[in-house]
Amino acid sequence: MQTVTFTETAASVAAVAAVGGLLYARSSAHAARDAAATARTSVELAERSRRAAERARLRARLERIGELVQEVATLSRASSGTGELSETTRSQCAALHRAVIGIKDLVPRSAALCLVSSPDELSDRAADARAEVDAMIKKLSRHRPNSVYRPRRSAPWSRPSRTRSAMAPGAGGPTGVTRLP
Repeated sequence: MQTVTFTETAASVAAVAAVGGLLYARSSAHAARDAAATARTSVELAERSRRAAERARLRARLERIGELVQEVATLSRASSGTGELSETTRSQCAALHRAVIGIKDLVPRSAALCLVSSPDELSDRAADARAEVDAMIKKLSRHRPNSVYRPRRSAPWSRPSRTRSAMAPGAGGPTGVTRLP
């Protein structure tokens, strides 16, 4: 019979501890990789969210500019009998001038709208400015289906319902609302 010495016992305990340490280190490395991937995902989501919020702010500004262009055009038609712009039209032009600060390069026609002297010329330029603002809003709206804030699937009330010709409405059959799989 062989006897186990203290050195052999200590070596066995050290080996078991080393294996336990190795397993712990491996699980720590996996957790660190998962944490790094989660951090990258959250940074990407934050960047996408920031860009979406930026687009939303720009869209709101463009909508306000469109409202001001419409008001200026309406006021210019009302004062088209006179040879110069009315005081109300000039004040709306000042508001429009303040609204386009910082985005004059995006909407140059709207920025130059009130640089005219006659109401007739103003109404002609207003049509171009409205078209320009509409085009910019449409361009910004292209990103909305992929926006972070919108759901990936459409809501049931915004989808067209399918009706079956064999079933009369109110016959106790299906309502025509379908669900996505």
